[in-house]
Amino acid sequence: MVPVMIGIAAIVFGLMQIVPGDPAVVLLGQDATPEAVAQLRHALGLDRPLTVQFFSYLGHALRGDLGESIFQHEPVAELVFGRLPATVELALGGLLVALVVGLPLGVLAAVRRGSLFDLLSMAIAQLGVSVPVFWLGIMLMLWFAVQLGWLPAIGRGAPVLSAVGLALAGRPEVLVDSLRHLILPSVTLGTYGAALTSRMVRSSLAETLVEDYVRTARAKGVPGWRVVYVHALRNALLPVVSVIGLQFGTLLGGAVVTETIFGWPGVGQLAVKAISQRDLPLVQGTVLVIALLFSFVNLAVDLVYAAIHPRIRYK
Repeated sequence: MVPVMIGIAAIVFGLMQIVPGDPAVVLLGQDATPEAVAQLRHALGLDRPLTVQFFSYLGHALRGDLGESIFQHEPVAELVFGRLPATVELALGGLLVALVVGLPLGVLAAVRRGSLFDLLSMAIAQLGVSVPVFWLGIMLMLWFAVQLGWLPAIGRGAPVLSAVGLALAGRPEVLVDSLRHLILPSVTLGTYGAALTSRMVRSSLAETLVEDYVRTARAKGVPGWRVVYVHALRNALLPVVSVIGLQFGTLLGGAVVTETIFGWPGVGQLAVKAISQRDLPLVQGTVLVIALLFSFVNLAVDLVYAAIHPRIRYK
């Protein structure tokens, strides 16, 4: 993961250098004098050679110091990790939607392959893959928040873990409010994952159901539900687990649009603001943290393979 992190840092640093605009000008305003801009650039270290800036940043990052935000004047690590729980909560909500909807839909479509239900479910899955996230979020907000008034349109309630504790202490209304704020962003973020998961489960399980050991189990009189869920589904889940792991990483990074639409105070919203201000340390910090989480998720998926498929052994 170390070369991956270094490569990501280099790419983000290079891209930020070609984005139009100067952080010093943004900070001081368009009416600032050239002398004031030059003085601020020198104070921020932006007048140093790019290679010196990059390796200086990289050296500090390897020691856990992600620098200080140019505009917010706070350590980047504190800003990012302060927003990270909200993003992880939203990503987990989206992943839960993807699993709760995608897995049963894919299993039923595979069991009833070629039926009207199979055709309809795959058509819905194709629609879920094709619909843009920003459009879906706005439509859900319009229907369920503005017109029906069932759910809040923007913002985040109390963190779910804190809300659970308060609910156990006799304040269930806090948990209800927290979940109500989480529903629309989670559905928006998880729709694509649900569609992709259902298609993967359907394809993988349909191939597994025609294997010899499945026919043998049926010939022995094993109940149909046991054949599907105990014998076939476990072996069919191997490629699905890979997709689910990648989906979680994608949800972490893809939460940027969803957080912006719903005013969710996560890392994505922080990154959008940092990019608009050309706050280089903050942009790099958000990208590096998300990339690090993505890498850890991929590692966890590799380890889960062995638990799901007994023929896989790691040495």
